Amino acid sequence: MADRQTEPCSPGHSSNDNVPADSTASANIRRLKERVINVHKVIAMCDATKK
Repeated sequence: MADRQTEPCSPGHSSNDNVPADSTASANIRRLKERVINVHKVIAMCDATKK
């Protein structure tokens, strides 16, 4: 969760005014899913090295 601080909590409206809210939300969800998948990969590698 350390990278949470590098991202602003709310995106600046000036840059996102012309972007529909649902498209940015789906992009955020996609990014979160990719991050979760990467975390699971790291956990799986750690488990494999422990055995």
